[in-house]
Amino acid sequence: MKATHSVALIVTLLLVAGCGSSTPSSNSDDTSFRTGAQGLELNLPATTPTKFIEGSGAEEMILEIHNRGAFPQSSEIGRLRASVWAGGYDQNLLTIKHKSSEISIDMLEIDGATDLVLEGRSVYNSEGGYKPFILEIDPINVPDGVSRYSPTIKFATGFTYATTASVPICYDPNPQSTRQLEKPCKFTESISLSDQGAPIAVTSIEQDVVGGNDGKVLYRIFLENKGSGKIVDPSIALETNPFKDGYRLSELNNVFLAEFRVGAAEAKVCRPVIIKMIDGKGVSFCEFLKTEINPNHQAIETPVTVVLRYGYTHIIEKKINIEEGVSIAAGA
Repeated sequence: MKATHSVALIVTLLLVAGCGSSTPSSNSDDTSFRTGAQGLELNLPATTPTKFIEGSGAEEMILEIHNRGAFPQSSEIGRLRASVWAGGYDQNLLTIKHKSSEISIDMLEIDGATDLVLEGRSVYNSEGGYKPFILEIDPINVPDGVSRYSPTIKFATGFTYATTASVPICYDPNPQSTRQLEKPCKFTESISLSDQGAPIAVTSIEQDVVGGNDGKVLYRIFLENKGSGKIVDPSIALETNPFKDGYRLSELNNVFLAEFRVGAAEAKVCRPVIIKMIDGKGVSFCEFLKTEINPNHQAIETPVTVVLRYGYTHIIEKKINIEEGVSIAAGA
């Protein structure tokens, strides 16, 4: 009987140990996917054809779109939209089509509300979304007297994107007080942030307090374009062919400060809300009443969260060669 009890105990302990070993660590970082400075990116596979013969007929090629960033998350589905164009080549000599539409004229459109494959990186998807487009490239003609036509074909995407940055800080309504208080943390004057899985990053946040219990808390938010593309107003990024129409200066380098929160308190006063980036950098200011952050007037640890919205671009290029076709004279 004792042996039976001993065996049962051993089996129970093994089961408990096994269950315990499979439990995820409580220290796992659910925001570890918010890294890097990329958004949507275009890519042509290494197998993309680069040599063609005049008049040989259309060949297929794949244009890939990858979402290398962390937007959109599941709660943001529908906010990502994108357009794709081709340019840099003579349409009288070469055509590139998708479903019979010449994409140097008619853009490819991606609507995140219905096309869910381009979700951002997340706890559940470390690679981000991916979508291939099958294109047809047709080397129509090489002009008389020219043995080879070698254009550099460019593909561009304009898309809407967002950055979400969150970092814990120590808020203290009276950091200079000489009263001996038990405080959970030391007042945060300034804190630096790493990249957030988006091309526009919040690089640092500064905090200051002024006045007594009825005073204010002031924040400065510093931004930087860490990506390789242009910041373009969202509607312009989606509708404007960069090879044909281009962008006005007023349509470039504008980032919208959509949210700034300290704990559960959202800032009602920020300026500017539309941040003009100069040399890739920008700054905005937000303020709170002390009572908005903590009416108990105590030092606390709490997260600061920043949400930015903007349009962005990414461009790639590929050089191809179209050789003159060889014709055989009649009767030869």
